[in-house]
Amino acid sequence: MLWKNIGIVFVFVGLFVAIKLQLPADKPLEPVRLNPLTPVTESHSITVSSYPVDDYATQSNSVPSFPDDNSTHVYILSEYTTSGQPDFAIYSWITQDITITFALDRVRLRETLAAVAENHSSGTVIMTFSNLKYHDVLVNWMIGLETSGVDNYFVFSLDEKTKQWMKDHNVPTMVIPMVHFPALWFVRMIVFRNIATVGVPFIHTDTDAVWVQNPLPFLATLVKHQNSSIFFSQGTVAPSKLSAKWGFVVCGGFFFVRPTPWVTTELLGSVLLDLLSNSRVPKYETDQDSLNWSLHNEHIQWHIVPNTTYKKRQFRAQFTCSQQPIVGTFPKSTETITLLPHHLFQRKAMYRRFGEPYVLHLYAKTNPASKMLVFRKYGLWRIRDDWMEVAWASNRTQWVLGTVNKTTKVNYYKTIPDRNFEDVV
Repeated sequence: MLWKNIGIVFVFVGLFVAIKLQLPADKPLEPVRLNPLTPVTESHSITVSSYPVDDYATQSNSVPSFPDDNSTHVYILSEYTTSGQPDFAIYSWITQDITITFALDRVRLRETLAAVAENHSSGTVIMTFSNLKYHDVLVNWMIGLETSGVDNYFVFSLDEKTKQWMKDHNVPTMVIPMVHFPALWFVRMIVFRNIATVGVPFIHTDTDAVWVQNPLPFLATLVKHQNSSIFFSQGTVAPSKLSAKWGFVVCGGFFFVRPTPWVTTELLGSVLLDLLSNSRVPKYETDQDSLNWSLHNEHIQWHIVPNTTYKKRQFRAQFTCSQQPIVGTFPKSTETITLLPHHLFQRKAMYRRFGEPYVLHLYAKTNPASKMLVFRKYGLWRIRDDWMEVAWASNRTQWVLGTVNKTTKVNYYKTIPDRNFEDVV
């Protein structure tokens, strides 16, 4: 009983500190020590049942031999080669089902990402996934990072042309050609789990999550006070059952991972198992649904700082936001996760009454044209129309800054009037 009471005291002390949180201007994240590894390759085999064959799957340029006469299409999803030897490969044979076989050399992955992380004081890699279809959105995302003084990013290219463009522009990359896009929900969770396993701290951010200022000092402060293993941005109302129960959900479009065995084995492992057992993925649900249900199945308890909440609306449904971080604890673990304040990491645009945000991951339909319209409305589309004609300057940062639309400047977001933003409910 004594230890239980002491634990309760520490939780409330942590929440009190969160209320008094002061953000330093230049406090870097403390790097996490890399885990010792032996050269081991981990393999996965995933079957997605009852999902129709996508015609786009027939457009692959690199098709290996058919394994048997029952397969209708065969294609390589991923191949990363060093010295002529494949280190990172995902293959898929499509029949009525989709089967993905995944093999990854963890040592090679660690070496690749650690080289990016070591060039920054945070020891952290910012990573995303993108393909040629989202090229404009990707470069707009790069502008957000570079204008925020952040250059430690890595792109998992989802086609060969994107990979080659990344190499030509000195952007660290690894190719995972996704000719059947829904497979990404499975593949990227495997990638997250393996990055956590090799011990590289990372931030995953979707390419439509636009950075307007550097969030790393803020995250460094949270690490000191909450010491959570994962810091998630907030979603809106999906999955709806959990949004109704909790008042909010976590979002997979921006999150920061500090690798621990619990993250690798318990949390991300359970998310992957839920993905594999959920017949609604990928046709009706995504990895975000599995992520939230895995937290629910771990019996997460959320701790909201009193008198800090407000409401926002999405699809005629309301969800709860807080001006302070929301800590999640688990009955069978000492690990915690943290939900980042919505006004600082926005999923639904809002007034700047609580302060300037770091990242705006505003909801839009999945096609690039819809995202561009949303970006333009909120002053987040900062790329020149003729950005492809900007000459390479031998320096990546200099080239990226050269693609900025000169009429909007770097701080165009701040010039958008408040009337363009929705108020709280």
